[in-house]
Amino acid sequence: MRKRFAWALAMVLVSGLALLAASQSAQSAPSAMPVSQYTCGYWDPPGCGLGLPGCVWVPNPGPHCSTPVPATPRPPGPPPPPPPACNPIKQNPFTDFTVSDGTLTGNGCSPFSLSVTAPCLNVQRNPFPRGVVARENTFEVFPQPGSAESGTEVCGSPADCRAKGYGEQVRNVNVSLRLAIEPGVSPVWGWDERTWNVRSQRSSEIGWGWQSSHIYETSSFDIQDETCIRQYGEGSCRKPLNGPSLIAGEKLPAYQVTVSTPWKAFYKVDWEERTWECKCRPGTKADGNCCCDYVGPPSAHKTEEWDWCKPESDGRCWEGQSTGWQSIDLSRYTGGTWWMWSNRAKSVQQNVGCGVIPVPIIEIQGLLDP
Repeated sequence: MRKRFAWALAMVLVSGLALLAASQSAQSAPSAMPVSQYTCGYWDPPGCGLGLPGCVWVPNPGPHCSTPVPATPRPPGPPPPPPPACNPIKQNPFTDFTVSDGTLTGNGCSPFSLSVTAPCLNVQRNPFPRGVVARENTFEVFPQPGSAESGTEVCGSPADCRAKGYGEQVRNVNVSLRLAIEPGVSPVWGWDERTWNVRSQRSSEIGWGWQSSHIYETSSFDIQDETCIRQYGEGSCRKPLNGPSLIAGEKLPAYQVTVSTPWKAFYKVDWEERTWECKCRPGTKADGNCCCDYVGPPSAHKTEEWDWCKPESDGRCWEGQSTGWQSIDLSRYTGGTWWMWSNRAKSVQQNVGCGVIPVPIIEIQGLLDP
C-alpha cells in the first residue's frame, strides 16, 4: 500500500515539475517574431521570405492573430514629383504647406490660406462594450469616406487677379485642396499601453493594418497612486472614465486607442482666360479680334459711334482653364513621407467624438475564485 502511495506521489511531483518548466519556457520565449506573424499576413513581392533582400512583411491580422505584428508597412512606391514654384503662379499657387492633426493647410503666393481636413473614419472593435485581460481585442478601420475637398476664390475681376500676380487677361481664379486615402500604406494603431507592460515585453505599443488586434495584460483601472505616476507617468497610470459598460449610462476607465491613417494630397487651380474669340451678335461688327457694340444713331457711320465690347461682362470672350488635380509631395512637412497621417477616427459603436476609441478592459480572475 505504501509503495503504491509513494509511486502515485512521485507521478504527481513529476507532472507538476513538467508543467512548471513549460510555464517558465513560455514566459522566457522570445517575443520579437510571433509565430502568428507567418499566418496573419504575407510576404511582398510573391516568392519572398524572411531575410531575403527586398522582402517586406505585410501584416493582415485576423481575429485569431496575436498582435501587434512587428512588421514594416507596404512601401507606397515612388513619391510624386515636386510641384513647380509660384512662377507661373497658375500652375502652383502655394509657397508651402502645414500639416497638423489630420489637417493640411496651403499658404498661398497671393497671399491666401486654404485648409482641408481628413474625414473622421469609423472603427469597429470586438468584443464590445468591454474586453477582458489576456483575451484578444480585434479592430477594423473603414477607409470610407475616402476623400475630402476644400476650395476658395483667390480673385474675381481681371483687375483683382492682375494685382495678385495672375496675369493681364485672367479672372475668377479658384484654388482647391484634396485629401484621398492611400490604400498602399498600412495604418498604425496606438494601444495606449501601460509602460511596465511594454518594458517587460509583455505587450507592444503599436500595431499595423486596416484590421489589427491586441491583447491587454492588465485592466484599464484608473491608477491614481502618486508613486505610479512619478515612476511611469500619468498617461500610463491614469485612464479616462469614458469607456462603455454593460450598464446603461455607466462609464468605465478605458485605454485610449488611436489609429493613424495615411492620406495623399492634391491641389487644383481653375480660372478663366480672355480668348478674343467671341462671335458678333446682331447690332455689332467685327473690329480687330473682338466685337464692338453700336452706341450712336442708326444713320451714322462714324467710328466713334462704336465702342469696344467689354470682355469683363461678355462671357463669349473668356474660356475656362484648369490644371486638373496635381499631386503634392509632403515629405518636407511630414518628416519624410510624401503622404500625411491623420488620427481622425471614431468608434461606430459609441458616440465619443473623433480622435480616440475608448477600450475598457476588466479583470475577471476574482469572479473565478471560490
